[in-house]
Amino acid sequence: MTADKVSVLVVTHDRPELLKKALKSVAEQTYSDIEVVIVENFVSKQTKQVVDEFNNCFEGDVIRVNTSEFVNGSEARNLGIENCNSEFVAFLDDDDEWISTKIEKQMDLILNSEDKVGLVYTGLRRVIGNKFYDVPANEKNSGDNFLNIFSSIPTVTSAILVKKSLLRMEKFDVKQTHWQEYDLLVRMSSLTYFAVVPDPETIIRDDFTSKKRMSNQLDKWILAVERFESKHHNRIQSLPRIIQKNYKTQLLKDRIQRMEQQSFGGWLKSRLYILQLIKNSKNWKYLLFLIPNMKFSTIQNWKSNSI
Repeated sequence: MTADKVSVLVVTHDRPELLKKALKSVAEQTYSDIEVVIVENFVSKQTKQVVDEFNNCFEGDVIRVNTSEFVNGSEARNLGIENCNSEFVAFLDDDDEWISTKIEKQMDLILNSEDKVGLVYTGLRRVIGNKFYDVPANEKNSGDNFLNIFSSIPTVTSAILVKKSLLRMEKFDVKQTHWQEYDLLVRMSSLTYFAVVPDPETIIRDDFTSKKRMSNQLDKWILAVERFESKHHNRIQSLPRIIQKNYKTQLLKDRIQRMEQQSFGGWLKSRLYILQLIKNSKNWKYLLFLIPNMKFSTIQNWKSNSI
């Protein structure tokens, strides 16, 4: 095993058709020095068959980790991290995919950083139904993110590649039901510099319809945010005023989107938060969201492409 080998950590429950696509995107990576660690989180025979087929055809090492009962995503990822043998770990959820050059671009940045950078993330291609829109990562977030990490939620789990040595110090918080990757990024920002691949190398699917999907459960999200703010209270309170303002803006935007996705509290209640968002951000474009039936995802789709 070489010093530059990457462990690709895939956590799956029971989405076999999507898992096929995710694993195919791993096999097609232009960076070939990888092992694949698959955490089979209390899966069905159908999902096991998908992993069997991948294991039989993939040329690199495949490490399979099974759970005897269903565990939350953070616990499953931490279990996978323990089984990664490489110094670099790239995360991939089973409903996401990668562009073929994703790991190559990330490793190029991290290996040429003179050991200053410990974490690299990419831009996103967000898929909603048969439409997609690209969200480039902001290169201004390269370097020291100790303060700026609170200005926005910069990325998602499947876009992150990080040194395992850092994950030995800071793993995923198994009690953080939402914002798990954001919580990890906040803690990582005190340990290392970040680097950014602006290109949309990570493909993620936004499912706004399922109320069973953990990310769509507003009540649990509210409790998770309260826990997040309690953990990072001292840092948040010591932030410059402009960054505190940015943090509140991102918090309001996230809440409004989740309310819209689940029709939680009716039109009037979500619009009250939109008024708070306009007041806090001083961004008048958010007035568009006061139009009845206008949603964040609707406006995003105005610039989307067909797939």
